[in-house]
Parts: sequence; C-alpha cells; structure tokens
Amino acid sequence: MYTVKLRNGVEMPVLGYGSGIVKKFKYINSSKKIELKYYIRNFLKDKKQWKADSSLPKIIKSYNHPLPFLLDTSISYAGSEEVIGKSIRKMDRDNIFITTKVGNKEQYGHAVKEAFEQSRKKLGVDTIDLYLMHWPVKGEYIDTWKRMEEIFLRGGYERLAYATVTYTI
Repeated sequence: MYTVKLRNGVEMPVLGYGSGIVKKFKYINSSKKIELKYYIRNFLKDKKQWKADSSLPKIIKSYNHPLPFLLDTSISYAGSEEVIGKSIRKMDRDNIFITTKVGNKEQYGHAVKEAFEQSRKKLGVDTIDLYLMHWPVKGEYIDTWKRMEEIFLRGGYERLAYATVTYTI
C-alpha cells in the first residue's frame, strides 16, 4: 500500500520527505552582517549542515516514480518552503502532494490567513494539498482552527488537520 484514502476520497501517500529547517535561508531577511555572521558560524564550521541543506533540491528533483511524492514542510522551517517551491516548479504538480503547517507564531498573532498566503507564494502553488496546525497552541487552537476552516471554504487547500498534539484538546 502506497497511499491511504482519506475521508473525502483523496489518496494521500503514506511515505514522504520531511524537509525540516534549511539553515542556509534562516536569516535571509536579516541584515548582511547577521547573514555573514550566521554563515560563518554555521557553515564554515559545519560542512555536514551545508551538505544537508544543499541536498534538499537534489532529492526533490531526482524523484522519478509514477507514485505521488509527499513533501512535508512548514512556515516555521526557515527556508524550506522556498527551496521546495523552486525545486518543484518544473515538475508535474499532479505527482506531488504538498503538506505545510501554520506555526505557533502565526497562531499567537492570529495571522493564519497571512501565513497561508505566504506559504502558498513561497511554494509557488495555487493549492496546498494538506494544511496542518503545527503544535496547536493552548488557548489559541480554536481560533486558529476557525481561521483554517475559512481558508478551506474559500478553496485554498484540499484538506486540513492538526499535528503534534501533546495534550488533550
């Protein structure tokens, strides 16, 4: 079994690639001084991280299989949405299942809609296949969920859910 059928009939791949933080882009909107300092501290000293960050586009572009490819990212994973977006631009979108998440900062700031639009823009897609609430924030998750439902009803994404729940909600 390579996919699982969701309640709405959509087939979702059971295996995928979790992008994590691409440190290379973490301080992309910071001053040049901060970018340089971070670059020196993290990449000249840590060649493994540089290789890991550089491998993400290669992994995505080398995927050559008839089964859908699940890519998991988050607005909180600095840089990974941009890297994924650039990597999938010339790929068949029907063969890619994109999952991204709203982060805690956006839940506290009630900026769910803005975060969604930012993720969609960085990924370079019209729709996101699965939009998750990453680490539901106590006292905020109900409002966050309502905002996610509003985006869903507008047709911004196909499915919504929550992830990484460590307490009873």
